[in-house]
Amino acid sequence: MTKAEKMKSKTGANIGISTGGKMDNRKKNLKPRVEKSERELLLELLEKVYYEGEFIHLALRKLFSDYPGLGSREKAFLTRSSHGILERYLQLDYVISLYSSVKLKKLKPVVLLSLRIAIYQLLFMDKIPDHAIVDEAVKSIKKRKLQGLVPFVNAVLRKIVGEKEEIKKKLASLPKEDAVSLCLPPDILEVFLKDYGRERTIAMAEAFLQSDGGFYIRNESGEGERVSGNILEEERFRSGAVTIQDFSSQAVGKSLKLK
Repeated sequence: MTKAEKMKSKTGANIGISTGGKMDNRKKNLKPRVEKSERELLLELLEKVYYEGEFIHLALRKLFSDYPGLGSREKAFLTRSSHGILERYLQLDYVISLYSSVKLKKLKPVVLLSLRIAIYQLLFMDKIPDHAIVDEAVKSIKKRKLQGLVPFVNAVLRKIVGEKEEIKKKLASLPKEDAVSLCLPPDILEVFLKDYGRERTIAMAEAFLQSDGGFYIRNESGEGERVSGNILEEERFRSGAVTIQDFSSQAVGKSLKLK
């Protein structure tokens, strides 16, 4: 073997090019990605937002990138659920406090988030059977090796299932300017009431919670338009003729009368 051939053989072995190289063995030892349920993904997503400080839109973008096999239905579920839980966490925590023997601050983060997810689905989503919601919540606790807390989570959620309609009435009967009713943190609510007054603050807060089943674009004419479906698949979006943009953001440009 020539000197050049020896060098090639030695270098190839070191970087795993040859059939018997270290890199080949590493590839064989790599485990395939473990399949996760939508609820597991939602739980991990909310952990990043609540406890690692990630912005929800960036966390969702990374999640969809990490799991390219997710379909449009799964993406829609994860998007709606995560946004809804973030918007209504004050109401969800209020309900938990009514039925939990443990104070919110003493609940393990994963237990608190699991309860929030389940209660949001029970009260604000109508396409998932109650028993399936409770079952998934219990499974998520078991998968985190917290079997000792399964009876607690199961008991809290079953009580809520049994009194679901009463809970909805209780939330609806809260004072209009209450922080829980409006889903506004007390410090933000105080500023809003001071700057905008009671009626306007209530109207703004209620608008924040509205879900009209669509989103907004600036269309070919430069006007605001509400659309539904998957605009990302439409040719006018692909060609750049329209832009996804909230009405409020569009109003800023119009108010400046830019040419």
